[in-house]
Amino acid sequence: MGTNDPTGLADVHAVSPNVILTADHQGMVLEIAEGPEELRERLGLGLTAKDVWDEHAEAVVLHGIKRALRGRTAHSVAGDSGRVGIEFVFVPQGRDRVLVIAREDGIHALRVSRDGRPEMLDSGTGLPNRALLLEELEQIAVTQRLKEGRAAVLCLYVELPESGFGALGAGKEDELLTKLAARLGGQLRGMNDEDPVDYERYSVLARTDYRQFVVVLPEIETGETAEAVLCRLIESLQQPVTVGTRSTMASVSGGLALLPQDGTDAQTLLDNATAAMADARASEGTSYRFHSGTVRLRSLQRQDVAADLKTALSNEAFEIRFMPVVSATSGKARSAEALLRWPETALGAVSTQKIVTTAEHTGVIIEIGDWVTRKALEASRSWHQKGHHAMRVSINLSGQEFASKGLVSRVAAALRDTGAEPASVEFELKEHMVARDATRNFATIRAMKEFGINLLLDDYGTGACTLADLSRCPLDAIKIDLSLVACIETDARDRAACAAAIGMAHGLGMRVIAKGVETEAQATYLREAGCDELQGFLYAVPLSDKELMRFLDGEGGERTLIA
Repeated sequence: MGTNDPTGLADVHAVSPNVILTADHQGMVLEIAEGPEELRERLGLGLTAKDVWDEHAEAVVLHGIKRALRGRTAHSVAGDSGRVGIEFVFVPQGRDRVLVIAREDGIHALRVSRDGRPEMLDSGTGLPNRALLLEELEQIAVTQRLKEGRAAVLCLYVELPESGFGALGAGKEDELLTKLAARLGGQLRGMNDEDPVDYERYSVLARTDYRQFVVVLPEIETGETAEAVLCRLIESLQQPVTVGTRSTMASVSGGLALLPQDGTDAQTLLDNATAAMADARASEGTSYRFHSGTVRLRSLQRQDVAADLKTALSNEAFEIRFMPVVSATSGKARSAEALLRWPETALGAVSTQKIVTTAEHTGVIIEIGDWVTRKALEASRSWHQKGHHAMRVSINLSGQEFASKGLVSRVAAALRDTGAEPASVEFELKEHMVARDATRNFATIRAMKEFGINLLLDDYGTGACTLADLSRCPLDAIKIDLSLVACIETDARDRAACAAAIGMAHGLGMRVIAKGVETEAQATYLREAGCDELQGFLYAVPLSDKELMRFLDGEGGERTLIA
């Protein structure tokens, strides 16, 4: 579009690159599910792709539309509009219509202005440097001391694998670290915001060394709040990152220090957070550490919960419940997801999130996961022995289980010991697991597939797995996240997202399962959209093994519904 465009749409792409629309083979926009109001006002007046994006992006869109209609399959492609990177997804919808989903994919430049002092900024990322960090941290420390408040300092060190990173070529490390810095900024509220009105809520992000970043949280309620932020930041940094044509993953170590218990001045807090980070780097089995002044009580609490978990495991005090998955067309059960239930007698006062976190940080999650796998396989064999030969059992894998050494051999041993058929077993993976395994050419996933095991992508639509990863990954099915299913009766965007997921999966030869189906209207829409299987309270709550057998014998005719 030219700059003299009287509609004012020339900069729409700069305002919001996130658009969901339906277009015909010529790029004429037919419907808009999501996009700026300026676009909606032009709908019906000859709105085309060139009115939505600039010339370069328009060419990408028109080519993508033609490719989708020609091949009758969904695909994605990277593009850009202005200085914003965009991932385009194209899903054929009938003979002459294509659903186009554009979402922002680029790295925004991080902007920091501190009294016009460039010497206080890191030249590579534009973030505050160590000197400016200490200056601002001291102001925060003074404020919190006066009001007897709390603050946290998080130190993050980025380790890049030499084998995978060296292939990127010289001069690329700065670009990679800048992308990771941008990723950090996207995870923080009010990052480096100078607005004095909300001073106590903004977070500070600085680069204090070549591969080291520091985050200051000026106003926190508890140490657990800071710990949750640190975990989120580490997980974000450890997702695959692409520079040029190469992709790699960083290994991140974190340290955490709290005001006032770990220090009341800037230098002490930073030193203690750095020391905790160094301790994490030198340790195995954990990605972060608290400073010793903070960790004592937390460590004791975790030891207590971990001991309770191990005792419950040895006493087989856990329970397995099964959540049926039914055919969208016949309503007959096709599989059942194994769900672990904690023993309330031992852990009733402990939150589920704390149990899971403790299990992961202490390594108990692997023992628990192996127990769940064996129990689920035993149940699967009993279903087949009772005549339900087509039933599959689905087992969730945690990130730590998936990354652990010996996973495949442990699964193989469980199959051998229980006599369960590999083809009747499904393991459910999260998107971040698939994304990480993609950098290793799906080594773990391919090894499991060699046994004949089915693999599902769980909670699709909420994670970091790209369509490019899915097209190369030997998965059997995806599960649409319940957050997309919940509002499909009223939200056109969620309907479009579900339709796109179904079309994409079928185009890649995968079946589709929808989670969280609670109403007949949801089931009807998903069925008409081509969804293969449905799971949710409309059909059953999680059932014991005996209750599941009654459900299977009735073939779903007697639904176990919530009162």
